[in-house]
Amino acid sequence: MQYSRILIALRSISKQKFYAILNIAGFSLGLSLVIFIGLYLFEQFSYDKWYKDHDRIYRVEMGDWAILAPVYARLIQSSSASIENTLRVNSTWGNEVNVKIENKKTALTIPHLVLADSIIFDFFDFTFLSGNAETALNTKDKIVLTRSQALRLFGKIDVIGEIVKVGEEYTFSVSGVIEDVNRFHFNVDALGSFRMLGDIYFPEYFESTGNWNHNTYIKLHPDADPKEVEKTIDAYLKDFFSPFSGDSPDRELRLKPVTDIYFSTQKMHEISIKHGNKTISYAFLLIAFFILIIAVINFVNLSTAQSAGRARETGIRKLLGSTRGNLMWQFLLESVLLTLVAVIISIAIVEIFLPYFNYVTNVDNSFANIGWTRLGITVFFGTLIIGILSGIYPAFYLSGFQPISSLKGELTKGRGAAMFRRLLIVFQFTISIALIAATIILYHQLTYLNQKDPGFAKENIVHFRLNSKVIRSWDSFRNSLLAHPAITSVGLSNAIPGQVRWQESFMADGKSFQFTYWPVDPEYFDMLELTLLNGRSFSPDMASDENVAVIINEQWAWQSGLPFNTYEDLLGLSFESPYRQFKIIGVVSDFHFNSLHDAIGPLVIAWRSDACYVANVKLNAHNQQSAIKHIEENWNALSPDVLLSYNYLEASLEKLYDGEKKLGIIFLSFSSFAVIIAIMGLFGMASFMVEKRTREFSIRKVLGASSGNILVLLSKEFFVLIVLAMIMAIPLSWMSMHSWLDSFSSRITITAVPFIIAGTTAILLMLVTIGYHVIKLSHTNPSDALNKE
Repeated sequence: MQYSRILIALRSISKQKFYAILNIAGFSLGLSLVIFIGLYLFEQFSYDKWYKDHDRIYRVEMGDWAILAPVYARLIQSSSASIENTLRVNSTWGNEVNVKIENKKTALTIPHLVLADSIIFDFFDFTFLSGNAETALNTKDKIVLTRSQALRLFGKIDVIGEIVKVGEEYTFSVSGVIEDVNRFHFNVDALGSFRMLGDIYFPEYFESTGNWNHNTYIKLHPDADPKEVEKTIDAYLKDFFSPFSGDSPDRELRLKPVTDIYFSTQKMHEISIKHGNKTISYAFLLIAFFILIIAVINFVNLSTAQSAGRARETGIRKLLGSTRGNLMWQFLLESVLLTLVAVIISIAIVEIFLPYFNYVTNVDNSFANIGWTRLGITVFFGTLIIGILSGIYPAFYLSGFQPISSLKGELTKGRGAAMFRRLLIVFQFTISIALIAATIILYHQLTYLNQKDPGFAKENIVHFRLNSKVIRSWDSFRNSLLAHPAITSVGLSNAIPGQVRWQESFMADGKSFQFTYWPVDPEYFDMLELTLLNGRSFSPDMASDENVAVIINEQWAWQSGLPFNTYEDLLGLSFESPYRQFKIIGVVSDFHFNSLHDAIGPLVIAWRSDACYVANVKLNAHNQQSAIKHIEENWNALSPDVLLSYNYLEASLEKLYDGEKKLGIIFLSFSSFAVIIAIMGLFGMASFMVEKRTREFSIRKVLGASSGNILVLLSKEFFVLIVLAMIMAIPLSWMSMHSWLDSFSSRITITAVPFIIAGTTAILLMLVTIGYHVIKLSHTNPSDALNKE
């Protein structure tokens, strides 16, 4: 019995090939997008939940600092018996480190060499492909590579005992290879011992109360209360530091669950931490729901568009004894079969385009991440539920035809059914118009970010990180670079704009005032071409400027609390941080020294060549390739074993907005497919109306109506529906994009232009779709339709 129903369903589908193909195509596109979004959301919401003790691991934070000094780990471990272990992680020193492999001439880099206490493998369950977690970092000369880094450096993963030379000074032996680390709140390409920092800086480094550069984690015993442990640690630290003047921590101590770090929206001082956007993730979830609804609406509209062809079939079946229930089950079976085909096609589409989607979203999604059992259950029940939801209204509608009326060719003319279909069209185009407008607003903001003047010169500047050999020969290296006619200036800085993170503080009126600290040399300061409001710049002829003289920005002047009437009043004033003394020699206009996401904060620019590790070379507009080659030749003469890795400053600044660019691509894809699916629904609705009014239009043609007259007649109703969709889409899109724009300190103002473009696009697509049917109708003979009377 069931087998015969399946055969009947397949025959019915084959008789309506055109509508079946449209249904499957629309469903496949919609389901593909839903699957893509589902994979993305699964990856986003599984961050830091893949290791077994994630519910017992916390990051220690103090005030707005998520990075602490080295000594805090020891103190925190001693503070409470509820703490099972404490872990320190440094992700700053090993960023883009140059490495040399024995018997290889090519110098390479490791993007993220993380230094951590050997206990790290007890906190995070990295999967070892070779080596032993117990001994992998038990000495400071060992390094653990990820699979991809082992393959890149050695061409194989069986690399235990191989030697990796980092820079000119440090040699490591490979002690293990782990599987690539994904869905983790910081990037890991290799792991080294935290004990190395004693060699890199100074032996007493681990007892330092300064150098706030490390993530500190604790793992609690299973029965521990995090809130009580938080209070205990806070009290212990205050008691410990109280005898030391000025060192007592005045920041609120918090324990942040490690699973909350990725989606944290709190502005923190932290280094190399990956963050997701929960609002965007929920927006994608909403978009997935709406796209699924649009695909279901298409099925409904295209199914009801077949009503004339299915009416006689329904009438004959009823006369032969079929009940309405039997007919509904038959139509639902057809719907499930079409959905099954669409699901299979959509899975194939996802498999084909998943590498590109992963590249755009910067994630590593796959069906294997979900698990094949879970995937199979999801596909089975998803097909069943979506098939039933999609087919229930068409089944109810088609099975409701009266036998006599349907055999005469008379279709149901209920106002309720017509109103329902119109509401579906309005809903489809509301979502489509909202997505189009949102995409346009997003690209306007990206254009604004790229074109906004940051307040400093960024053109034609090349930057690269120095190693110890080049630093030791800096003067001769600099002079040799300046000998090239295309190089106009060479300067040093601690960091480039967009990466200025060093924090200092001083006490004013009993309160600690925190500011960003940026060491540079005089040449680099002049290279930036900042607007000097008062005072002077650094003078190489004045030795007293180095390590003491500073130039402040306007925000520092106004937020510091120092009394002044004009900026000139601040010149010559001195102030102290816990480790050094400063003297103000100049005030510059505020400029964006970090991302435009961040408001401009208080900044102190200091001449401190000893704290500068980045070379910046200003090129003229011509002959830049020759200048780059000249830099490489001079670099290789000093440091032949270390790869020169350089970037243009403009390109580095653009990378700050890579997330927004990729978001724009995703929104553009979603909106494009949503429009395509909506147009398919409109096509089905237009097919239904033309089919229903064929005799009317034939009579009008006989009486002299042109194709243009019929186009206007058909378009009127759809025009009203799209206007209604625009009215609903505008506030929906405006509110969501206004909320997103609030994440930028510099942003555009939303105007009517994106909504006008989105609405006009929808109207033009509607006219093209309706025009197709009118052209098709104009090529038919009116007498063919009228002879059926």
